[in-house]
Amino acid sequence: MPVTSRLPAHLPRLLVERAVAAALEEDLGLAGDLTSRATLAPDAVATASLSAREAGVIAGLDLAAAAFRLVGDGVTFTPALADGDQWPPEARWRALVARPGW
Repeated sequence: MPVTSRLPAHLPRLLVERAVAAALEEDLGLAGDLTSRATLAPDAVATASLSAREAGVIAGLDLAAAAFRLVGDGVTFTPALADGDQWPPEARWRALVARPGW
């Protein structure tokens, strides 16, 4: 018999944003990202891609989108996959373009 979840497909946005805001507050504190400020030019642009050594399933995109949204202007996050999608091994996914001077 297949296992089914009784959880909603997406967590309520308010819960997601509160959880992510608390994590960012703990990580960045009042001073922000000191390492980025000390080592990167204010007009630097960073790009990132995600990859996996083994196959998996995408999960938590609501949380990732909230984190990038809460970080502020200049940060974009465009998922190419959806929660529940299979991630093949060695696949690469360009996830964001950001101004790192947060």
